[in-house]
Amino acid sequence: RIENKSNRQITFSKRRKGLMKKARELSILCDAKLALLIFSSTGKLYELCNGDSLAEVVQRYWDNLGASGTDTKGLRFEIADIWSDEAFSQLVQSHFGVSELEHLSVTDLMELEKLVHSALSRIRSAKRIAWNRRAEKKKKSPSDVTRNLRVAHNRCD
Repeated sequence: RIENKSNRQITFSKRRKGLMKKARELSILCDAKLALLIFSSTGKLYELCNGDSLAEVVQRYWDNLGASGTDTKGLRFEIADIWSDEAFSQLVQSHFGVSELEHLSVTDLMELEKLVHSALSRIRSAKRIAWNRRAEKKKKSPSDVTRNLRVAHNRCD
């Protein structure tokens, strides 16, 4: 981490521009569909998406994960349900006895923040496990690819 805030911001800006340039080049040269999202330390969003809309690229991402055999689609919908306004209000109501965040004390808000961080930790852990499973499946797949190539080669002969 760059300690000097000004130097950190300059480095972020330069590297962000370079990363976006490389992503554009990859997209053009290889006809790849991509979406790049970058959030600065201040929370500002920088995005790049080629051709398809960002929503379409993200949907393809989720569809691809679902096709890999992991239950990420179910996880995604479960997370969306948990964080919907109604469900979140119910969580706050059941845990703190109030339905609006404005009615919580600073101590209660800090406790809620800890709960949210804990939930995010569990979500990230589940995501890591899903990615590891996917990577393991991909490691096993070269033999399948080799077998398919042999079959295709035999058909050509």
